[in-house]
Amino acid sequence: MQLARIRANDIGLRLPDIAGIELPIAISMVGLVLVHLAGRISDSVVGLDDAKHLAVITVGLCVLAGIGLIGRNDLGLRIPNAVEGIVYLLALDRVFALIIGGEVPIMYRVDPFDGGLVDWTLPILFVEFVLLACVFAYDWVEKQRLIRGLEDHRGAVGRSAWVIFAGLISVGFAGILAIIFVIRRSWNWTQPAAVMVSWLLAPIAISGLFYWCLEPIGIDPIGIHVLATVFGGASIFFVIWSVATDSGVWLAAGLWSVHMLLIPSGFGWSSLTVVAVLMIICSATSWVSGILVMRKSWRVFGALDMVLAWIVAMVMFSTGAGIEAMLAILVASSILLGIVTYLNQTYEKQIING
Repeated sequence: MQLARIRANDIGLRLPDIAGIELPIAISMVGLVLVHLAGRISDSVVGLDDAKHLAVITVGLCVLAGIGLIGRNDLGLRIPNAVEGIVYLLALDRVFALIIGGEVPIMYRVDPFDGGLVDWTLPILFVEFVLLACVFAYDWVEKQRLIRGLEDHRGAVGRSAWVIFAGLISVGFAGILAIIFVIRRSWNWTQPAAVMVSWLLAPIAISGLFYWCLEPIGIDPIGIHVLATVFGGASIFFVIWSVATDSGVWLAAGLWSVHMLLIPSGFGWSSLTVVAVLMIICSATSWVSGILVMRKSWRVFGALDMVLAWIVAMVMFSTGAGIEAMLAILVASSILLGIVTYLNQTYEKQIING
């Protein structure tokens, strides 16, 4: 690889790039992942309690990525490409290994201390350390670009992909840190989509951390449905802020977050009553926001949420739900319809003209 670069420099040429990584290095990194996958499905003894292979492939990818940075004068572009190459390939390697039955740790369900020190704990912590270094390096480049007034080099899609893949191979710390950094930088670049993706991943990342860090201190792990409900409730306050400050660019991200966190989390509570109530809350958030900002689409979403809540209530009634549960749903629906009726009358002229 180094000889190819030297020869290309001698004749005044540049080696072609794949995703910002020089072609020979990119091929070598992909080849290393393929060799690792082949080893996991071979006839040799492959055990889930041995994670040394993860440390080996991580070292190999880091060495190859580091070679690609030597002697470069465009490190501001090369460093993000290098760390993305390491993280993305490690994540893809983990996913494909799970699919083919290669006995690798399951994402968000990894206890770094549930095994031998040399065979499990040290390799898992080493991978987490490398991932933390990649997250800090990525954010440092983002900071430098903002300080120097340079253009955005990743976009919302790139940052969303980064936070997703970083979380897949983290035991918790690096994934949560990546979420925080991406939210901060996406806020600076005004990218609601990337902020929303990071916010939606936060309950999953925190659940992965709680999976192994709470039990040693005698606390039962907190269910992901509880975390999702809490984050969904926080999203409602974000929607209120968006409406109050007329920050329409952030409103859609907030409303989608409310729906995508609260509705799925309701099914984790093992009660259709909770599902119906959370749907009514989503309906209220969308419907009221749509009236206040004069957005018909969100008023329609609010009405659909209400219809879905009533469908759930009818299912409950057909399965013999208690009168208390039905009364709670009817009271919540009445309050919502009362608020919507009042706002429609208050803003009747604006709604008609808008």
